[in-house]
Amino acid sequence: MVAVIYRWRLPQSDLSQFAKIWRETTSHIHKTVKGAKGSTLFRSLEDEQEVYAIAKWSSYEDWLRFWNKETPVEMEHMHLIAERVSVEVLSEVDDCSFI
Repeated sequence: MVAVIYRWRLPQSDLSQFAKIWRETTSHIHKTVKGAKGSTLFRSLEDEQEVYAIAKWSSYEDWLRFWNKETPVEMEHMHLIAERVSVEVLSEVDDCSFI
């Protein structure tokens, strides 16, 4: 399992619009792309213009097949209202989630 952290910067007033597009995009990717396990959206408490989408993937290889270019077509709508600042891929070592 891998987690991918996408950091976005957007105008504060666009959070609800961005969240709607993010949810639609995540749902579409989950339904159509092998290995996509969903995502969670977080807003920074220090900078309200920054949001983080943390996506889970079955494997690094599955994510690489999706991320074969700078901006996958599935994510283009998100880029219309926000700037992607960074992408970081993490390999899961252990999971102690209780949800």
